[in-house]
Amino acid sequence: MGVDEVGVELAGGERIEADELVLATQAPAAAALLSTITDAPGIESVASYLASIPHAEVTLVHLGLDEGELPGRPRGFGYLVPPDAGPDAPRVLGTVFGSDLFPHRAPVGAVAVSAFYRSSELGTTEPEAAGRIACEDLARAFHLPRTPRARVTRVLHWKGVIPQYGVGHAEAIARIEQDLARDFGDIHLAGSYVGGVSVDDVLARGLEIARRASSGRTHEVSV
Repeated sequence: MGVDEVGVELAGGERIEADELVLATQAPAAAALLSTITDAPGIESVASYLASIPHAEVTLVHLGLDEGELPGRPRGFGYLVPPDAGPDAPRVLGTVFGSDLFPHRAPVGAVAVSAFYRSSELGTTEPEAAGRIACEDLARAFHLPRTPRARVTRVLHWKGVIPQYGVGHAEAIARIEQDLARDFGDIHLAGSYVGGVSVDDVLARGLEIARRASSGRTHEVSV
């Protein structure tokens, strides 16, 4: 897919014209799209910076356990583990109890647990080994007398999911947005690398861009 002013050319050759173009992608994808604009001064440096933003890799360990494996567990969203929690703390970044949040996520008498790890620290994507680590962390978190046993384990490995903001990132993004507004007032950046990685941050950014893009327009197109 290539970008030319406010037109988008799809891989199959189809071209879509739009009043406004929103790049709601990861930074490397936005960089690749912007780099196809060959007749704009300064666009190469913009694409180069976006492509250079490092992204973390996360491994997600889904567990299905019997309720009895987690005695005394408080009901709720889950928990986060701060990086300075100490050597006896769970190694997990955070854990979510999906069956506490939404219906039909686990059978009656069972619990659905999702544990998030830095891939480099977990060191494995093999379900048995990763599931064992996640169960050990549950035992640490709730001070259980023994490690719970999961009935079901599924492991997903995600690359490039969390942008890592470096020193001066906010200023660099502000300059990029100024340059795009000056040269391409109808191209907007709305990825998680722009103004916050949380769901709330991304939603707020999306709403801001939607208002900006639709101002004075009868319709808008987002890609």
